Amino acid sequence: MDVNTVMLMLAIGSFLFGLLLVAFKHNKNNPQKVPYWILAKILQGIGFLLLYLRTDRFDFLTVPANLSLLAGCAYEAWAVRILLGQSIKRKVHLATLIVIIFACNLAYFLVAPYGVGVFFLLQSVFYFLPGFFLLGKSDLKFPMRIILGVCYFVTGSVFLIGSVVCFILPDIAMGLEGGIISAVIPGLSFCMFLMSAFLLLMISKERSDLKVLEMQQSLIESEVRFQRIVETSIEGILIFNEN
Repeated sequence: MDVNTVMLMLAIGSFLFGLLLVAFKHNKNNPQKVPYWILAKILQGIGFLLLYLRTDRFDFLTVPANLSLLAGCAYEAWAVRILLGQSIKRKVHLATLIVIIFACNLAYFLVAPYGVGVFFLLQSVFYFLPGFFLLGKSDLKFPMRIILGVCYFVTGSVFLIGSVVCFILPDIAMGLEGGIISAVIPGLSFCMFLMSAFLLLMISKERSDLKVLEMQQSLIESEVRFQRIVETSIEGILIFNEN
């Protein structure tokens, strides 16, 4: 499978997954709403689609393509953190976007393969982040989150190795540009996309079930508290309506 095909499949898959999340968000029976998640998939879809049009060269269109893709990866990291019951500070969110914009514009003026190395380095960071979140402490007991966290770490490591090769061994990176770097990384991204889509949906379902359980427990505690008040009160209790 060539790089163009992988990029196109990633673009279509990201858009379809984004639409699926929109459907889950508006499901009346059991809405699944996770901030940043839909936007992450739409941005990733745009990034992959633009890269599909520019897989054979590095030009002005590569900058918005990678900017959109990196922003989507950052939003996915924030979505994973929120799924695990944590929050994202607004200043961290804004600082991340500023760094992405600055790095993407800087990479455009760097000679090959250093510009690609910048993109690989940032992408490795945004794969490591959800890995840290998933392997850290969480109220969720879904065992597959450990596997997903390890997969994020493995993918981030591959991008990091690619970045190091581009910076330290540019001649070798130029020689591999049409081979390993262009074939392995898109293929790995596609495998990671399929696995993360399934497992993150499972984590989202567990998060939703946990919230329902907490609401039921709170309701039971309220009923017990009200019953105790009624049974132990020495005063009369009147219940009346508008009639």
